Amino acid sequence: MADDVLYKTPSEKVVYDYDFSPKLPTNDSSITLAVSAIDEEGTSSSAVVGTSSTSGTTGTVPLQAGSDGKDYTVTMRATGATSGAIRDWVIEMRVRTKVGGVV
Repeated sequence: MADDVLYKTPSEKVVYDYDFSPKLPTNDSSITLAVSAIDEEGTSSSAVVGTSSTSGTTGTVPLQAGSDGKDYTVTMRATGATSGAIRDWVIEMRVRTKVGGVV
């Protein structure tokens, strides 16, 4: 199950930030970050994520591209620099040219 759901168009590039501090021990003031993405068929989809970065306990990843109508699961995995604790934050990225519904 995803922690967050994000809708974007194929041409958008969205910079996504997440602060891992509530999920890590208090002695961790920085993290290392690994980011992976898979599409709905379970195929690795590295083209939908840009180069990630960190600042303290916040991880940042550019979410980009993607095929219209496809859903991608993007996992941000933080490792606490002091504790070694590993925590994940999962984003379900839904790529749509048009989003339907009533406003």
